[in-house]
Amino acid sequence: MAFSFVNQTVTAQGNVIDEIIWVVGDEAIFRSDVERWRREMMMSGQRIENPLCFIPEQLAIQKLFLNQARIDSIEVSDAVINRAADARINEWIALAGTIENVEREFGESMATIRESLRTSIRQNFLIEQVQQKHFGNIRLTPSDIRRFYSNLEPEDLPFIPTTMEMQIVTIDPVIPIEEIDIVRARLRDMTDRIHSGEVSFQAMAIAHSLCPSGIRGGELDFRGRAFFHAPFSNVGFALTDPTRVSNIVETEDGFHIIQLIERRGAEANLRHILLRPSVPQASFDVALARMDSIRTLIVEEQFSFDDAATFISSDRETRMNRGIMVNNNRRLAMTGGGLNFGTPRFALDEINQDIARVVEHMNVGDISEPFIMRRDNGAQVVAIVKITNRTEGHRATLARNYQLVRALAEQERRQALMSEWLQRTIQRTYVRISPAWRNCEFEYDGWLR
Repeated sequence: MAFSFVNQTVTAQGNVIDEIIWVVGDEAIFRSDVERWRREMMMSGQRIENPLCFIPEQLAIQKLFLNQARIDSIEVSDAVINRAADARINEWIALAGTIENVEREFGESMATIRESLRTSIRQNFLIEQVQQKHFGNIRLTPSDIRRFYSNLEPEDLPFIPTTMEMQIVTIDPVIPIEEIDIVRARLRDMTDRIHSGEVSFQAMAIAHSLCPSGIRGGELDFRGRAFFHAPFSNVGFALTDPTRVSNIVETEDGFHIIQLIERRGAEANLRHILLRPSVPQASFDVALARMDSIRTLIVEEQFSFDDAATFISSDRETRMNRGIMVNNNRRLAMTGGGLNFGTPRFALDEINQDIARVVEHMNVGDISEPFIMRRDNGAQVVAIVKITNRTEGHRATLARNYQLVRALAEQERRQALMSEWLQRTIQRTYVRISPAWRNCEFEYDGWLR
């Protein structure tokens, strides 16, 4: 089947509401598709030249990959899509300020925005899997990599930013019992109001929860027990009545109340409200003074940083590893036939920003003065940091950055194979473009016939 541009508009009660601008195989691309992609790019802060040429071609390329995904019988789970959609929507809300601002930008309800986003994310995942299946297995020889490197101009090589390896010791400030009592009383009051029907759990989460999930009414999506802290899992997974609220649960993130939405086998969709007690400045002053004393003992070599990290630090992620911080967002080289994740190496933009401000000008062996650091979960602690290794920023070289150069060479080869595949596929696919959308310089040849 092929579409025709003789009647290229979609109408409702005599009013034009959309227009077919491209046809690729059996698939139509609408003006509204282009406009939605343009709005998403604007919400994400992306700017490109000639979006009315770039976006339709990218949508057409998507159609080719999605058709290949159907041929290959590739599928993506709803759980993966939902998590990705939640993350993207949270980014948009953070940029726009409120859910209402996002709805105003798109001119649609959040439910409609979310459903369209889920479709887009599903397609992106399918395309990634097609690309991985057909172009992911690139194997280059050392001579191929040397040849690639020798053909690069110095300015073509990426700049490797300054990286550091660090140890950390933290102390949690003591929270007065009266501040804890205030939080518990607030959560008990919320529970009573929810059970009485005065307010919904979702409304209270939106208004009061300190967790990022609060903007979604506290909903956490389907997760297994291992995803949560043990006290949270023990209570949340014991819930059976979706109309009831749990007792108060304490974790390292703070104090929670939980409500069950739905169970599916070993996973549960829970919602929660998170509150934290206030920490008075006096508690931080005491913790800072204590940390200053610990630092003095370390500097005077009466106590090692390793011992302080192991026996004093409150940081659960590092104290069993002598305080060594691990960057879980970086991938190590292949070892033993598999890929390991996590490295002690951080660039400044990969470190907690409170730490980054302190260590930016420190040298190997330096120990910072005590400072207050906000953790990823929002809690504040007192910390000191020691620099154990520092590599200054430099242009990548084959000798120092072989794995990076290899990855660049593999990516260039992968892109070349993909471009060849796209050119062949375009030539054998029915493509028609509306006259008003043909005056473009496209990346690939063969669209205009």
